Amino acid sequence: MNANKLHYSSAEVLTDSERLVEQAIRWFQTQYMLPISIEKLAASLGYHRTHFTKVFKQLTSLSPKQYINQVRMERAKKLLNTNISIEQVGNSCGFSDPLYFSKQFKKWTGASPTQYRDELKRSYKDRF
Repeated sequence: MNANKLHYSSAEVLTDSERLVEQAIRWFQTQYMLPISIEKLAASLGYHRTHFTKVFKQLTSLSPKQYINQVRMERAKKLLNTNISIEQVGNSCGFSDPLYFSKQFKKWTGASPTQYRDELKRSYKDRF
């Protein structure tokens, strides 16, 4: 089951595992800019880190850390389409170290934040 497809009709009954993952996903999507301890998040949801990670991965095919990085990188891509500095983009996405942000972004997208931004500008100019 893909994390983006964890949507249910009100008539469906969620299992405890699905409810757990849904709560975590909501938290990740709204609190991605904060430092995240998977252990603390799991404890706040009433689970041990190992169990939480196992259930999360079973239902989303991503570890919690991979999922939060995905959320952060998708947000970074949107912010790179603005005029804010790359350092501010990283800070806004939960990365206090600009170099670490750049390395993670390149690992995730295959391009550095600067290259990604330049490509966005080029493709915009090509359209008009």
